[in-house]
Formats: sequence, structure tokens, C-alpha cells
Amino acid sequence: MGAFIIEKFYLFFQGIIMFQVAFFAMIYLLTKRKEILFYTVLNFVTSIYFMLNAPFTFFNVAEDVLFNSTWYLYINFALILLMVYWYLRFLKEMFKEDFEDQTVRKIYFYSKLVLPLLYLLFLFFSLMAWPTNLIFYLGHMTNGPLITMLILRNYRKSGYISYIIKGLMAVFLAFVVTMLMTLRYNTTHHHYFFDNYPLLYIRIGMLIDIIFFQLAIFSRWRDQELELATKDIEAKLSMERMKNKINRELHDEIGTTMSKINLQSYMAIHKLEDKNFDIAQALNSIKIATEQSLQKIRNLIDYGSVDPLGNVIFGQTKKDYLLPLCQSHNIQLISNIECMDNISLPAHVKNHFNLIIKEAANNAVKYSHCTTFEITAHHEDAVIALMIIDNGIGYEQSKIKMGNGIKNMHFRAEELNANITIESTAGKGTSIALRCTIF
Repeated sequence: MGAFIIEKFYLFFQGIIMFQVAFFAMIYLLTKRKEILFYTVLNFVTSIYFMLNAPFTFFNVAEDVLFNSTWYLYINFALILLMVYWYLRFLKEMFKEDFEDQTVRKIYFYSKLVLPLLYLLFLFFSLMAWPTNLIFYLGHMTNGPLITMLILRNYRKSGYISYIIKGLMAVFLAFVVTMLMTLRYNTTHHHYFFDNYPLLYIRIGMLIDIIFFQLAIFSRWRDQELELATKDIEAKLSMERMKNKINRELHDEIGTTMSKINLQSYMAIHKLEDKNFDIAQALNSIKIATEQSLQKIRNLIDYGSVDPLGNVIFGQTKKDYLLPLCQSHNIQLISNIECMDNISLPAHVKNHFNLIIKEAANNAVKYSHCTTFEITAHHEDAVIALMIIDNGIGYEQSKIKMGNGIKNMHFRAEELNANITIESTAGKGTSIALRCTIF
């Protein structure tokens, strides 16, 4: 009865192994992953080895007939070494991070190197009619040092690695038990029923290993799918951030310059007959602003920013942008922002301050109908305070939908870790207070 049960277990185990070969061969054709290929070949060699060592179960051939043949030992030992070889290759693919360690690489190299040497020794000892038992046992244990090293380096890890480690431990323990039972079998110790089936234990160990490897594969695929999904989301978020950045740059810098060009063009057309209006200067200003916009667009394409070097001069902003913009609408400009040129500021800080100032001026000119526009900059210790006030018509904040300009000012204040307050009341103008600590 016991022999019948074990034979059925052998058939069941062999069926699982062959299913593994077919299943993972298909997976390899779809994925072209090396670890899948190595595991498939390992299972294929393993199935041949176990069929060869259970001749009655699979071929209805008496064990003595096969085991006493002259070629059995040579093929059997070659299959053992092939299993060890493909197991080593599989472990290298599954534990790539560990193989960055020089000691692990050396153990792997010498483990592979010793396999053909062992087989040559086995052949030599057989031809000389010397005992080959020691070589036979060494062949089984060749991957022992690498497995031990990998277990010691990874036994605390979680995820798919933990499943592989459990499988390695099960197989390693099963190999040790199998070696002991094979030793008993070869020394004619057949006192117990299980003494007649020394390979039963390695089959059980490999069955456990297969279960853990399935868990490892599914866990690894799940982790990889999550990683790919995360990378995809991060890529989309990065693209969205880039789009938002380009929109802000276009709106705040290039948009305000275009507004300036539009206003100057309007003034040039409507004051063409005015002898006191310097048309040449207006056209030259339009030309300069156009060239600057083209350069900023090139910078935006090449560097993702209209001003990649952060070369902001606030005095220049006042002269080239604020004064002409206010003069075109008969607005009195009161400003001391040129004092910030004497402060050592990081490039990105200058850029954000500059764009907030330009956006505030552009909004005041377009919407406030003000007669006075004032910008006051104050610096004390590590704090810069900026106050922007117009005496225009203002607006009721609850009734006004926040546009891109105001949104961008808030965004740039957040980038500076600054506090910004925008207050407006219908008929009483608008004020913007920005307070930033510079470290």
C-alpha cells in the first residue's frame, strides 16, 4: 500500500513538473525573461532526472536492470550537475542586486567552474574503478555555498524575495535529507519503509519550492505592474506639471510682453497725427519687445523656462516694462523695485518676484482704470516685503472668478514659501502684499 501511494505521488509530482515546463515555456515566449527560461530548463532537466530514477513507475522497468547498467551512472550524474547549473543561473537572475557584491560573484563563478571538473573526476574515478560516492555527493551540494550566502543576505527581506528564500531553504533542507537517505540506501540500510525511496524527500522539497516560486512570480509581477502604473502616473503628472509651467511662463512673461506690444501699437495708431508723440521710439520699443518675446519662446522650448539663467534686473523691468506700460495709460508709477538689485537673491526668487510684479501691473492697467500705481519694496534682515497698490475701481472678490494671473501669483508665492494677500473693494482699488523670507 505504501509503495502504491509513493508511486502515485511520483506521478503527481512528475505531472506538476511537466506542467511547469509547458506553462513557463509559454510565459517565456511571451515575455522573453531570462529567469523564466532558466527555470523552465531547470524543470525540464529535473523531470528527466526523476523519470530516470523511478524506472518502474514511468517505464515499467525493474530498478535493478536500469541502475546496474553501465551508462546509468554517467547520465544520472550529468543530469544532477545540469540541474545544479541551471539552478545557479536562475538564482543569478532572481538576485541581481546581490550579485553586485564581489563575494557573491566569486562564489557563483567557482560554483559553475567546479561542475565540469567534478564530472571529469567522476569519469576518471569510474574508469579507474575507484569509489565515486564522494564526488557524487559533492555534485549535489555544489550550489550549497551560494544558496547559504543568498539566504543569509535576504532572510529578513519581504515581498517576492521572501518567497524565494523560503523555497531555497526548503530545497536545501530536502537536499541534505536526500543525501543522508541516499547514503543509507547505498550502504544497504533498508530497515524502514522510506529507506527504499531516498529521492522522495527532494521531490517534496521541490514541490514546496514550486509553490513558493509561484507565489514569488505572482508577487513580483504584481510589484512590477504597480511600479509600471506608478511610473505611468508619475510621467503623466510630470507632463501635467510641465504643461502648467509652460502655461504660467506663457501667461506671466510672454503674455505680459504681448500686452505691452498691443498697448504700444494701439498708442502708435491713435497718436500717429500727434506731433508730440515720438512714433519712432514707440516702434523701436515694439521691435525690442518682439525680439525679447522671440528669445523667451526659444528659451522656453530649449530650457523649459523663458529665463533659464535667472538674469533679472528689476531696474530694467521698471524702465523697459512698467514705465512704458503706465505712461501709455496716463498712470503715475511710483516704484522703488530697483533697490532689490542690491540684494543677493537666488535666480528663481528673482524670477518669481519679477513675474508677480509684471502680472500685477498688467492687471492694473487692463482692468483697474487707476491713475496711480505704486510698488514698494522693503528689505530687512532675511525678509523681503513687497506692497503693490492701485487706486482703481477695485472689485468685489466674491463676485470675481479668479483668473490665471491671480492663480499664478499664488502659485509663485507658494514656490517661494511666501505669504501673499490680495485685497480689493469696489471703488477703493486693489492691494497685493507679499512677504518672503530668504534663507
